[in-house]
Amino acid sequence: MVIEAIKRQFGSIWSGLRDGISKCSEELWRDRDNPRSAPSRLVYHTVQTVEYYLGDTRDFDWNARFSVNWEYGNIDDLPSREQLLAYIDEIEAAVQQRLQNATPEQLAGPDPGPWGFQSAAERWLYMLRHSQHHLGQMALVLRRAGLEPGIWR
Repeated sequence: MVIEAIKRQFGSIWSGLRDGISKCSEELWRDRDNPRSAPSRLVYHTVQTVEYYLGDTRDFDWNARFSVNWEYGNIDDLPSREQLLAYIDEIEAAVQQRLQNATPEQLAGPDPGPWGFQSAAERWLYMLRHSQHHLGQMALVLRRAGLEPGIWR
């Protein structure tokens, strides 16, 4: 039951990100007036952080996938909408696979990662909370641009 709920909530995150991406003009996607909160940066960071927390180690190359750091990279070097949509598809499948193989006992058990979460469930909840935070930031960016935010399910 809890595992299915986590799957559904991640599904809502992915839907909201995809819908938000579809509403961005190229100008807004790479918002040069506000590069720290440009949708390209927000989406990249959101998806990449989920990928990071799917692992069980801090050994993660934040620049490996697109050869650019999400936080400090030049706005023109950040991934395109198409690249990030493909990245969402990949990480969505990885999340689904990981949760498909999880048991309630595993979720209640200790987290194997080095982050200090009290249980595996807490790590999943953190990933959801972090993703929703950035989905909310994207909604604000879209609203300020006079657009409707991504769908909220």
